[in-house]
Amino acid sequence: MSFVLESAVMGAPEGATMFDETHRKLRRLILSQDDVRQASEIARYILEHDLWDETKWSDSRIIGRGLQNAMVVSYIRPFSGNSDTRHTLTRPNIGIDKLLTESEWQSHQEIKRMRDTVFAHTDAELRDLSLVIHQVGENATAKAISHNPYVMKSKQAIESFLSLFDRVLCLLSEKTIKLQRELEVGSKHPAP
Repeated sequence: MSFVLESAVMGAPEGATMFDETHRKLRRLILSQDDVRQASEIARYILEHDLWDETKWSDSRIIGRGLQNAMVVSYIRPFSGNSDTRHTLTRPNIGIDKLLTESEWQSHQEIKRMRDTVFAHTDAELRDLSLVIHQVGENATAKAISHNPYVMKSKQAIESFLSLFDRVLCLLSEKTIKLQRELEVGSKHPAP
């Protein structure tokens, strides 16, 4: 069996036909798999190249921090709500909270907190942001002092996240396979 499903284009022209619920779910699941797969690939890269180690030389630290940021944002993207269109749902809606183990759910929630407070938004209270005002000549100059508690997760944490990503990919794949069975073989569902 083969299934042809082309990507939907955002901002479809006025009067375009709305996709039925099955196609909208399937499109969201496929997009979600891509996001979680990207997070998984990034986690593997971080581990394979020891980019989790905060004590490494500065270029490695910069690369590790950037990849960790991308990993967190990519993983949470499907679960944080997306634009609602006529072509896809805003979330994959697979009941992830009921399907993960307690440990996996805690990792999921930790990654979500990291995304919401540090990686995609700046939470000044969490980062203990304080200002010290110095006199420089006749001008006052502020120096910011901040600690980011989520920079460079440990190797063990990245391994735990990778395990979660792989588990979530399996759950998304299972749901995708189930939905694909509802499609007519040989049908095409092009972008409107």
